[in-house]
Amino acid sequence: MIKTMALLTKLPQLSLEQFDAHWHKPHGDPLTLAISVIRHAVQNARLAAADDLIDAPYHGIPEVWLDDVESALKLQDDPAYAEAEADQVHFMDIPKLAFLLTTEDAVDGATGPGDAQGVKLIRLLRRAPGLGQQGFDAAWHDDADADRGRAVGALRHVRSRSIPESYAAGEPAFDAVRELWFADLGALRAAPVRDPRAWRELLEPTTCDSTASVTYIATERRLR
Repeated sequence: MIKTMALLTKLPQLSLEQFDAHWHKPHGDPLTLAISVIRHAVQNARLAAADDLIDAPYHGIPEVWLDDVESALKLQDDPAYAEAEADQVHFMDIPKLAFLLTTEDAVDGATGPGDAQGVKLIRLLRRAPGLGQQGFDAAWHDDADADRGRAVGALRHVRSRSIPESYAAGEPAFDAVRELWFADLGALRAAPVRDPRAWRELLEPTTCDSTASVTYIATERRLR
């Protein structure tokens, strides 16, 4: 299964609340859900209470699961896609829109949309300068990550990697994504203190460029 992620920036005249309300309804439900090839859909709504921890310039990150790469590449061919796409101008800054096409790897817990509970940290990562894709991939699948996630109190842990097809037209916005779920914002804030080394190795691995990687914190809204 393939997971697409979109990086959304709100229109400057909208508040975060106005952006999120339109993104939820009607854009997510019913417009996005009308696209038949979508198997699962989640909206990661920016958590304003964690703005001091967020350095990602995004206001929403939707995740959509599809059967395979072919379905992902032909998503725009679905008859319902045009109506959802036309609605984007009402709440998002289109020139800043970016997409990631990834495959998931469950480190702790399952892949897929989950139960949409707790608080979620999304770390969008760029590989280090000079490091090729094969070298990055070899280091990215680190068996110690499961222990690191548990050490900082994460309840669930998923890694996603941009697929080779993402590089056909140039570098994607990010090479990989780490997602960590916590019981609540307090547990997330306590995570770096619980095990500073594990936290650093999860969010700033030596194979990544920390200056080009960003953190986004959200609550999930599962649509399907």
